[in-house]
Amino acid sequence: MKTLVKILLILASTFYGCQQLTEPPKKNADNSVNYTIRNLLTSKDGRWMTVKQQHPKNTDTLLVFDANKPEIPIAKFAKMTDRQLFIKNNKLLVSGNGKAILIDLLNLKQIDYQKIKTIDYLPILDRYLILDQENTLTVYNSIGKILAKIKNVKGNILTDSAKTMLFVTSKNDKNEVLDLSTEFPKIVYSSAKEITRIDLSKSAKMLMITERDNDLLKPIFINTRSGDIQPLKNIEFQDSESIEFTEVKNEKAYLIQFKTKVPMRKMPQIWYGNDGNLQQMEDGFSTKFKFIYWRPTDGSVTELPSKNANRIYTSFNNERYLLAFDPISCHNYETEQRLIDVYLYDLQENKYRQIFSKVSRIIYSPDGHYLLALSEKDKTEKQWALVDINMNTHHNIISRALLQNPVFSADNMYIFFEGNAEVWRYSIKNSLLKQFKLPVDNPSFEKTSKFSNRGAYTFFNIPIESNFIDDAQSLIIRTKDKDNKTTFFALQKNSLRKILSTNPDRIKEILIDTQLKNAFSIEENYNTPPKIIATKLSNGSGRIIFTSNKDDKITKNLRQEIISFTDPFGNKLKGTLFYPMDFDETKTYPMIVRIYQMQYMQANEYLVSGMSSPIYDKKALIEKGYFVYEPDISPTPIGSGEVALNCVNLALDAIKEKKYIDKYNIGLTGHSFGGYETNYIATQSKRFATYISSAGISDLIESYFSYNYNFHFPDYARKENNQHNFPAFSENKEVYLANTPVLFAEQVSAPILLWSGLEDQNIPPKQIQEFYIALKRNKKDVIALFYPNVGHVMFNGTPEAEDLKIRIQEWWDYFLKGKTNVEWINKQIKPICKNESFVN
Repeated sequence: MKTLVKILLILASTFYGCQQLTEPPKKNADNSVNYTIRNLLTSKDGRWMTVKQQHPKNTDTLLVFDANKPEIPIAKFAKMTDRQLFIKNNKLLVSGNGKAILIDLLNLKQIDYQKIKTIDYLPILDRYLILDQENTLTVYNSIGKILAKIKNVKGNILTDSAKTMLFVTSKNDKNEVLDLSTEFPKIVYSSAKEITRIDLSKSAKMLMITERDNDLLKPIFINTRSGDIQPLKNIEFQDSESIEFTEVKNEKAYLIQFKTKVPMRKMPQIWYGNDGNLQQMEDGFSTKFKFIYWRPTDGSVTELPSKNANRIYTSFNNERYLLAFDPISCHNYETEQRLIDVYLYDLQENKYRQIFSKVSRIIYSPDGHYLLALSEKDKTEKQWALVDINMNTHHNIISRALLQNPVFSADNMYIFFEGNAEVWRYSIKNSLLKQFKLPVDNPSFEKTSKFSNRGAYTFFNIPIESNFIDDAQSLIIRTKDKDNKTTFFALQKNSLRKILSTNPDRIKEILIDTQLKNAFSIEENYNTPPKIIATKLSNGSGRIIFTSNKDDKITKNLRQEIISFTDPFGNKLKGTLFYPMDFDETKTYPMIVRIYQMQYMQANEYLVSGMSSPIYDKKALIEKGYFVYEPDISPTPIGSGEVALNCVNLALDAIKEKKYIDKYNIGLTGHSFGGYETNYIATQSKRFATYISSAGISDLIESYFSYNYNFHFPDYARKENNQHNFPAFSENKEVYLANTPVLFAEQVSAPILLWSGLEDQNIPPKQIQEFYIALKRNKKDVIALFYPNVGHVMFNGTPEAEDLKIRIQEWWDYFLKGKTNVEWINKQIKPICKNESFVN
């Protein structure tokens, strides 16, 4: 007699016509009193600090510290974590939960403000500002005396965070723009027309006011120093959605962009095979641009050529030239990032010349003298190319080393690149690369100055930016070695020096002053709660300002082991093995394996129960008596599913001699790409007692030929790049077939729990449903959970998160600990034959 196996699909709504979600027992899955700290800020002199204390239930508290009196906060503010502004004369202004507080940090006297929207501070003028919920803006001096009160404030408030603040007021059909950079509020513009937006140039010398005149948007430009209106002459304005502008050469010129939405036909939608902007089908409109180049000094206005409707112009801070490109016409989504052919447009001669072909990124020097672009002929052949605009020269930067994330020196002498285990400095004058070898790997630039133009190109996610390091500053380099230890270096000209000693702890956040005298950091480890540490860089001496979680007696007893193994390609990999709480080597324990590509770099993170995602709470599992194992999965050129299977098998082999791990009670889980890896391994392995797969792809082929509404492009772009990195389907169909889990559903040999958010546009719910249907057809033990109003990530603090957290823990306990008194699981595993009710 054949065994009848029922398959239960649990739906959290009536999606696909299935039943409602069964209510789990009411439990409090979060008993943690621990917390983490984040968002460290310091006063300019380094004496005062604030940090956010974050609890699992999202009841954040702001802690304030005096560096001269460590360990004990001088003040605590519950739910006051929106903004923190240090004010002159040892004062602090904070806001949150509709309130603001000004506190004198020396005597702790405070002034409270209720029903507020936002706060700000102008340090040069030493004034703070509070906008309340009735849209009244009040200006105070640093001791809390009211200097001005302005009612009926409307729209966005502009500030340079120094001395300039501009905003709009509206009353009795009269709209005014006011400036607070002088002793008293000054009206800089007044109009009976609607003011829809105000924008300030990078130098804060030009204000653009967008007003609506007979349904047409028009820009009004005002010189912020003289207050004069500077008109655009001989321009015919069209119906526009928005107007933006970019300053060129410190107010010598402005590039003005008009954006217009053109509705698409609704019946029928027409999808063309050569369409390089499929997102317009989602939006229901296409976007057209018009560009104006304006020189205020002589009043000249040039409307840029627009013969090609897709042509985009952008400034790179050069007065004579603009960049021009078409991001749409030749794009077939073979790459996630658009590859563009870039032309130099000469404003004087009205001519174009091509300077780059198939580039994915452009960096320009601060003065607009040089352009640096990453050319990508294919996935493996990438090269940086440098163009000298003034000399009209083109140089390919030849290097066998990997060159990443370039940074110009402000004097245009050098370009710095991150490498694998080194920093490279390219001499622009001599076209020579110099290597600065580091004793550790994976360098990254900690802090550089960046400026990204606003403009049409941002609509297509094309990075065009100025990235530079000031001449007076050092380039700060963070490195992390193969043992997860962090070191900081400073590079200036020809000098490379270590400024912070190698540290095995995770440096969660760090603030380093520009003079390289002091550093303030949050440091933690898996067995050490987060600490705030102040370090003098001259001698490396550090002192603890605050130790969090002093009552955490569990963390210091956590036990972790780093397991080493090698994949079939010779790559050295690691797995992080956490031991269960109160481990006894004479006993055996179940184990949960969690997978998602490379995970070892997270081995020194501090764990808080209930703080992490509800789908995988590592600390809670350890406390409940589970081993937790996080093995690395190397990115290799073979199939993504096959390599995951190989790496997981090798990782399990590396711990097989540990008799206290119950090899018959091991579970596997992963989310997103880890969910895909879990799905695939479930179809190929017999080493696991159960699986939990969340939001994972099951059908590579269906996904490959689908449009992704999260990333707004066909999903074949992600399969041929990024995590899978496959060839085109037409070039190697076998690799897609061999790595598609749903095609092997009949081989699943252990119960599996699937879940998805019904609003997930990254991995659509139909991918999870398809795997469920395949498992159902093959009479496998499967339960699928579908949550309404949930996207790709399940956030804490929601009813859905609490429900899923409980169900996941019950699933692990059911199949790995034998706690089988769980009704919603038993409906699948222990079905009652309905025909029994007819037996006499």
